[in-house]
Amino acid sequence: MVEYVDGKICLESLEIKDIIDIDILQDFLDNFALGMNCAAVSVDREGKEVTRPSYYRDFCQNYIHMSPLGDERCAECHNRMGEEAVKSGKPYIGNCHAGLIDFATPIMVNGHHLGTVLGGQLLNRNPDIAHMKVLAGDLGLDKEELAKAAEKIDIVPDKNIRAAAEVLYVVVNQMAQSGYGTLEIQYLSNNLADNFIQIDCFFVQQSFTYIMVTSPCNWHLPV
Repeated sequence: MVEYVDGKICLESLEIKDIIDIDILQDFLDNFALGMNCAAVSVDREGKEVTRPSYYRDFCQNYIHMSPLGDERCAECHNRMGEEAVKSGKPYIGNCHAGLIDFATPIMVNGHHLGTVLGGQLLNRNPDIAHMKVLAGDLGLDKEELAKAAEKIDIVPDKNIRAAAEVLYVVVNQMAQSGYGTLEIQYLSNNLADNFIQIDCFFVQQSFTYIMVTSPCNWHLPV
């Protein structure tokens, strides 16, 4: 919600949707995820999704998230990575509880955190099948099925993962800055318009008063 305090946009109440067209953001994340062979989703300050998940891996969506414990652990990882990204003000890359590589990029405007874009669900080496089977046991999942799902996860070099996180950070934050700049211009334009109207009314009133005082005509109304 856009609020103004002392003639300035209140960043504490500003939301992602106020400065970024969510449909455009969704389209970008869908194409980004497809092009970079990763998953992506945007969340607000509270961690609530503002876009639909883009290309979530079968391993995550149909297995890990299907387990209440697994879903809880994923949420904890997302929060932790998001917090680290906000602290540094730049992308944060790390491992999730299931051993996959994820990244979080903060959406910032003038030092204020509006939300986070989460991405990843990747590996940089072949999956540790023994670990996956132990994980399946912890989460109450079928060990063989989870292991097969893990083998389908894309293996991506570290440099490509860093590049993907950086691209996401640069583009989304540019979208945020552009939207914020548009809000500022709209506010200034509206203020200028209001001031011009007030000035115009003032001069009309002054001109009418001058005519009433200086005109030789009899402006007195009949009794």
